[in-house]
Amino acid sequence: MRSKAAPPTRISGASNFSFKPLEGLGSHHLKLGGYLAGSDHTGHIMERPIDIVDMAGNRLVNITFSRARNFEISDIEKSFFGQDHWIVTPKLAVDLGVRTEAQQISGAFRVAPRMGFAWTPSTSTGTVVRGGVGLFYDRVPLNVYGFNRYPDRIVTFYDGNGEITAGPYRF
Repeated sequence: MRSKAAPPTRISGASNFSFKPLEGLGSHHLKLGGYLAGSDHTGHIMERPIDIVDMAGNRLVNITFSRARNFEISDIEKSFFGQDHWIVTPKLAVDLGVRTEAQQISGAFRVAPRMGFAWTPSTSTGTVVRGGVGLFYDRVPLNVYGFNRYPDRIVTFYDGNGEITAGPYRF
């Protein structure tokens, strides 16, 4: 395979804002934030033919590829979140939050609620019990959207006499 591809580029930025704590039924520490990223990947793929031969040098399988292909893929991702770190008592804190994520290339828009807690049963032992639940997502990488731009693979099978036994098949 000969591939001429520039390394993928990604530019991103994040910003967070924490509000002054609010007092009432404990202490609430509110935070908002956002994330924005742009990615792109370009390249040119050209595959070379492959022959698989037996010990006598007879061709058994021939693999060729359709024309060389160029690809250019880009994406924009946006994410926003809100969180309340609620100190209920000096021994119990609860985190409540939600995050939204959008990815242009996949057309996905996801909402991910989250909740966690930290409880200190006894300040003398230093033990802290923590737990949490939530939905977590990851972005779809750009190379997934490049697969359909790769050259097709054409496979032909031969017997020991050079006669085609199967194919050609396009993958």
